Amino acid sequence: MDENKNKFVRETIKDKPINKKRVWIKFVIAAGCAIVFAVIFCAITALVLPLLLAKRGLKISDAGTENETEIATEVEVTEEPETETGTETPVVVDDPLTIEDYQELQTQLYNIGQTANKSVVVITSVSSDTDWFNDSYESAGEGCGVIISENAKQFYILTEQKLIHEASSVQVTFIDDSTVEATVVGSDENIGLAVISVLKENMQDTTLSRVAVATTGDSNVVNPGTVVIALGSPLGSAYSVLSGTITATDLKASTVDHNFSLFSTDIVSNSSGTGILINTEGEMVAVIMQSLSADENTITAVSISNLENIIDLLKAGKKIPSLGLSISTVTSKIANEYDLPMGVYIKSVEMDSLAANAGLQVGDVITEMNGEDITSDDAYSEALLSLKSQDSITLVVKRKGANGYTELSYEITIGEK
Repeated sequence: MDENKNKFVRETIKDKPINKKRVWIKFVIAAGCAIVFAVIFCAITALVLPLLLAKRGLKISDAGTENETEIATEVEVTEEPETETGTETPVVVDDPLTIEDYQELQTQLYNIGQTANKSVVVITSVSSDTDWFNDSYESAGEGCGVIISENAKQFYILTEQKLIHEASSVQVTFIDDSTVEATVVGSDENIGLAVISVLKENMQDTTLSRVAVATTGDSNVVNPGTVVIALGSPLGSAYSVLSGTITATDLKASTVDHNFSLFSTDIVSNSSGTGILINTEGEMVAVIMQSLSADENTITAVSISNLENIIDLLKAGKKIPSLGLSISTVTSKIANEYDLPMGVYIKSVEMDSLAANAGLQVGDVITEMNGEDITSDDAYSEALLSLKSQDSITLVVKRKGANGYTELSYEITIGEK
């Protein structure tokens, strides 16, 4: 009985028999996956490896041995060359600017100015007048000018009109302190410039060998931050050499019939300062005109590119054509904002001027001159400067009325006034 009761304890547990068919299927699946993975890896390698090697300047040749040789060669070529001592090339670090470096820079700028001073002259004008007691007396004014051109007989000198205004005599002193009488060739009070000349036959040979005509530079490439040198008498002392930088180039100054681009600087000056600005190549880029400055304590100059046509007329002894208008450009933005036609807006009309006598009014917008579209103050000035005395022009303006703008036409003859 006891033997039957514990019979289950003596039972033998046997291992489950192996299913060979199922094992074989699993092996085939694993092998297939391995083959697929290998094929995919080879395909990706074949596509990506040439791209990676191409980025490093390498390539795979058809032959295996040639491939290894080329790769090894290319890698060797792209390695940084060693110095003769076997060490790496040292990195050069710029030292900070020292006081000595700054002084050297200032010395170089001063030397550039001193060389360009050969073109600068001192102009002394003498005016005769009578006092309260009807006694005659003479007064002298002094400023600077610059030699702008020459021919076989004479030098031409550009200066400000205020220096020679109503002068009974004008004298020019050169860099060697020799003085020669000068003649006024042309001047314009509206613009404020004049050209005088001196005969070479009145100059000493030593003076002729020392002076030079100024070289004109491109003022269109002058930008804020450009280093410039002021020559002349910015502070009242002749043949000064002051250096500084351009602080603004987008300023405008209006004179009768012309608007000029101004350069402001950080160079100290005063209201009576005269002279020119040159660049670091020694080329003249602007004429100092403190009368147009909003800040008389620093130098303000007119871009030489704005003055070339005017200087040519003065040098030829011709009058500067003038209608007597103060103008400004009506840009597309201004036209849209204030409902104005495109052209040149008349801000003021000089009394007893050609424009006033013809009937032009403040608020008129000039759109044409002699059939040519006038779209800016520069276009107006250029067209005006191309005219000669006694030329007749047709000026088309738009004038605002109760029903909007009306187009009007005026015939004006250029005079010498």
